[in-house]
Amino acid sequence: MKDATALMSEESNPTVSLIAPINAQLLQNMTDTIGDSPMIHEIKNAIKTDLLKRYNSEAEKKILHTASALDPRFKGLPFLTQEERLEIYRGVTEEAASLEVISAGFM
Repeated sequence: MKDATALMSEESNPTVSLIAPINAQLLQNMTDTIGDSPMIHEIKNAIKTDLLKRYNSEAEKKILHTASALDPRFKGLPFLTQEERLEIYRGVTEEAASLEVISAGFM
């Protein structure tokens, strides 16, 4: 939570590319750890349950992941699986290729 707060407060203009990495980090931080008190366990579960309700449609994920892929800070998409990374890069590549074809038609 501290890292997410620091990252957001450092940014003068936070962008959509921050949402997916921060959400993934928060979810990872909400996993139970040995030694968590019952109260901490309940708090983590409440936060995790709330976070899992957000940004879970495929369309939302695609937009957020694509924005992160285009941001140099997150272009490696370390918060995604290899399969998810390849799918996002494939989509970005296809979109770029289609723009090239469209712009070639105007010349």
